[in-house]
Parts: sequence; structure tokens; C-alpha cells
Amino acid sequence: MRSGIAQVKGTEQVSVDFGTGRATLKYSINSRPLEDLIKGVKDAGSRFDATLLLQSEKADVSPAAWKEARKAIVSLKGVKSVSEPDNKGVIAITLTLKGKTTLEGVLKAAKGAGVSLRNPRPAK
Repeated sequence: MRSGIAQVKGTEQVSVDFGTGRATLKYSINSRPLEDLIKGVKDAGSRFDATLLLQSEKADVSPAAWKEARKAIVSLKGVKSVSEPDNKGVIAITLTLKGKTTLEGVLKAAKGAGVSLRNPRPAK
């Protein structure tokens, strides 16, 4: 599976943990559809959903702003679901192959609802 994912254009530093069923990688998006990556993972034999983790740039986002941001993101074609934010402002966005969702589109949808997102900060 690792080699299949690594063949997706823009993918770097792939590691796969079969115990957790999770692959971690860097993906150079440059407005490329996230579905390209999802398709590459599925073509490599994965039966798992693709989940994108993003974190709020600010710690004090109101529940109303989160609700609007989640609503805006889930309305994008290719987004299956959006989790509630955790205590660090991280949300999980589950993606499908039914659209051409880009990271830029997800970020723009959230920002339009008043929530700026970024890659999650690693735990220290």
C-alpha cells in the first residue's frame, strides 16, 4: 500500500501503520483535488475512508462559528462529513470520490464562515 500511495503525484514521506489502519504523508496540493490522493489510496488497496485533519488558527472560535464552518465544508461536493472540533480545535473531514474538492476550497469555505484553518500542530 505504501508504494501505491507514494506513486500519487505530489505525495512525499509516506508511512503506513497497519496496526491502526492509518497512513501519514505529506501531500503537495497546489490546488490539486484531494480526490486524486483518495483515489490513489483506494487504488493501492485501502478500504478506509480518507480523512483530512485541520486545526483552527485561533483557540477561541465560538460554537456558532464552528457550526457555520462545518456546514459550509460539508456542503462541498466530495465531503462526506465533518467532525465537531476537539479541545485543540482540530476537525476531521471525511472525503469521498464524488467531487473535486481541493484543500483551497475547504479552507475558503471555512474562512467564509469565520474560521481560519491550517495543518494541525504536532503534539509536544
